[in-house]
Amino acid sequence: MQQLTQQRAASAWMASRASESENAKLQMLARMIRQTDDSSEESPDRGI
Repeated sequence: MQQLTQQRAASAWMASRASESENAKLQMLARMIRQTDDSSEESPDRGI
C-alpha cells in the first residue's frame, strides 16, 4: 500500500513539473512573439 502511495505521489510530482516546463516554454514563445510584433510595428515594410 505504501509503495502505491509513493508511486502516485511521484506521478503527481512529475506531472506538475512537466506542466511547469510547458508553461515556461509557452511564456518564452509569447515573449518572442511580442518582440517580433514590436519590431514589425517600428518598421512596417520590413517584412516585404
